[in-house]
Amino acid sequence: MKNHYTFINVIILSAACMMALAGCSRHSPPTPRGTTYHYIVHGTIVALPVSNQGPPQLQINAGPIHNWVRMNGKVGTMPAMVMPYQLERGVSTAGLKVGEKIVFHYEVNWQRDIAQITSIRPARAKP
Repeated sequence: MKNHYTFINVIILSAACMMALAGCSRHSPPTPRGTTYHYIVHGTIVALPVSNQGPPQLQINAGPIHNWVRMNGKVGTMPAMVMPYQLERGVSTAGLKVGEKIVFHYEVNWQRDIAQITSIRPARAKP
């Protein structure tokens, strides 16, 4: 009779462990392959592109980017930071100056390894 109760306890314990493990399993979000994400970002120009130093990049103190989709598919907020942003071919920085507040469209596609500014303009002064 003692072995019978031990067998039942083992079955109950096993079932409890399986249910606990099932509750703990997490599905990781899919990797955002092939999708191009577009963001509108506000920032301040820190440095203009230097000619003859690879692809043109604009150093920007950018505000946070909400609904940022990371390479692993998780969505969050990219915090405000100063970083270089690559300019898409044909995007002009003519007339822009260091310290100027801007609004730019930022395009990211993790599969094609694209992260670039596709358009840029001075920010309008708030009334």
